[in-house]
Amino acid sequence: MQLNELLAEVDALKVEIEKLRPLKPEVEHRILQKFRLDWNYHSNAIEGNSLTPGETRAFLLEGLTASGKPLKDHLDIKGHNELIDFLHLYIQRKEELTEAAIREMHKILLREPYDTEAVTLDGKIVKKRVELGKYKTTPNFVRMGSGQVHQYAAPEDVVPRIGELIAVHRAESVKNDFHPLPHAAWFHHQFLAIHPFDDGNGRLGRILMNLILMRHGFPPVVIKLQQREPYVAALRQADANDIKPLVSFVGECLLDSERLFLRGARGESIEDSDDIEKQVTLLKQELQNTPKPVELTQKIQLALLKHKLAPLHSRIDGKVRQFDDMFASNALVISLATDVTPQKGQRLPRSTGAESLISMYETGELWAEGFSASHRVFVRETRGQPILLRHLELDYRWEGFQLASTNDFSVNAGLMVTFDKRKFRFHCDPAGISQYFLYQEWLTEDQQKQVVEKLAKRIFDLIQAQRGNKLQS
Repeated sequence: MQLNELLAEVDALKVEIEKLRPLKPEVEHRILQKFRLDWNYHSNAIEGNSLTPGETRAFLLEGLTASGKPLKDHLDIKGHNELIDFLHLYIQRKEELTEAAIREMHKILLREPYDTEAVTLDGKIVKKRVELGKYKTTPNFVRMGSGQVHQYAAPEDVVPRIGELIAVHRAESVKNDFHPLPHAAWFHHQFLAIHPFDDGNGRLGRILMNLILMRHGFPPVVIKLQQREPYVAALRQADANDIKPLVSFVGECLLDSERLFLRGARGESIEDSDDIEKQVTLLKQELQNTPKPVELTQKIQLALLKHKLAPLHSRIDGKVRQFDDMFASNALVISLATDVTPQKGQRLPRSTGAESLISMYETGELWAEGFSASHRVFVRETRGQPILLRHLELDYRWEGFQLASTNDFSVNAGLMVTFDKRKFRFHCDPAGISQYFLYQEWLTEDQQKQVVEKLAKRIFDLIQAQRGNKLQS
């Protein structure tokens, strides 16, 4: 099919889709779930299937995997699925594509940093740390079967080239005189040619391609496992400055998506005979990537306090210091309970509160009859077994408002953690978070930011409310 004919058919099917809008919520949900299933499944299949060394090198060249990373470990289903959610919200908000947004998408996709193996130009295998949302600091390349080396953009060129790519994209979005299909295919290839991250470039490149298409009212393109060979061939031709085969390939995939959408909108069947197999495969993949629960011990609990809760407290402390000079005093009140002691509280300087908590945990004072140095009777020694925290609450308090003529009110806000055998619950009412985690898990970066910001906002709102009450009395 000629390119102009392809574009005309793509646009004609889009018109047919628009005629059927708005869809009933249950119909639209059914269609979107079908796209989500195929999108997640085929991304996994392309990245995770057992390939020959030659095929592996080809896929490495075209951005389908990171250099040296085992294919079986490549895709985190949960991260890809969450990125689809993010993509829908991003489109609804009509936000412009930015470098910061691309970095954020990379964080969601890969979920957490990890170590992988990479091969240097002289053939040495080295360890490389894959960081979330951070551009590569060492070159990434692939050695072809012929021995020829194909290199991506140098690390020092990533920032200017990404900036240029986004600038061209945004300028084109304003002019709107370039059909979204060739523009999306071009953007996809340019992003892969830069290869800005140590891992996830191929998946993220396809996400960004769909961002452009979906913003113009098209359904997402799903590149299926059985299409991987023509996909790679089209990308190779784009490397040789011939973008038309890639545009045609993406266009044919888009036609498939539009036809599926139309069948669903008309109430026709959109299920494939192997959909249940896809769902089972995705479930198994997700379960393989889910950490196994570990049981709570003093070592695990101390590590959580030291490496997760204490750094969060430091961030909160840095944010809420701005309220200190409004009040006569401030403090961190730590309340806790164990299996053998009732809940009790200790008022500590906020700046050293978390350090004091950890110190008391390590020295055993948390299991004493009281907090003071004169009551160091270790319950764990008398019981002959480790004593664990079951409840911990951090309450940030300010007392004696001293601005204007009112100085008699106090404010407070906080968070709490409860510990079970294989999981813990983090609860912060101001942030709207009440969630269970395994002991090897923790809040996402966005959740931590939300806790810090919402705690500060709660304190501000309480001050405003109290001031209003005083003025009215």
